[in-house]
Amino acid sequence: MAYKFIAVHQANEETTEAALIPLSEDGKHLLYLINQPQISRTPAGYKREFLEAYIPNTTSYLTAAEKQQLAESGKTARQGEPAGTYAKDILQRLIDLSYNSSRLEGNTYSLLDTQCLLSVGQAAENKSAKDSQMIVNHKEAIEFLVANSQDIGFNRYTILNIHALLSSNLLSDPAASGRLKKFSVGIEQSVFTPPWNTAGN
Repeated sequence: MAYKFIAVHQANEETTEAALIPLSEDGKHLLYLINQPQISRTPAGYKREFLEAYIPNTTSYLTAAEKQQLAESGKTARQGEPAGTYAKDILQRLIDLSYNSSRLEGNTYSLLDTQCLLSVGQAAENKSAKDSQMIVNHKEAIEFLVANSQDIGFNRYTILNIHALLSSNLLSDPAASGRLKKFSVGIEQSVFTPPWNTAGN
């Protein structure tokens, strides 16, 4: 009975979200596919030829129109201000960011649960310690990005520090936090199988 209630509640949430967010026909089809039970989905692997066909600064996954639309959407009125100014305003929405980031990874916290945890430090009684830790980790990772806006980038320093913050107290081997993985990593609630390099690189 409890499982049925949860399933109906989740279905209602998905229906509400789908109604609030306008989706293209392709988007609706993708939403339908990812809402299927895991056992009904077709297992998928990494398409290496997709990456190998890419030519830097020549080929593009997005069309010119799509890139222009994203560029327009990302513009702010604060382009001339110091790095991190806009990000500091985003911190006001930290609860929403932590909630949605964690939800993408299968976290079961509600938005209200997340607010209680981050605002007053009160963990939800009916949730696992892992879910609570994940929420806190996302908060700290976002704060790290804002506080170090002058130094972050697509580099080893940024990536390893973010990994350390996001994986804190969540890995079976604490020493693996903030380091390159040396073991296979799967994706929960997904039929995607990530590539695995036996050399551990």
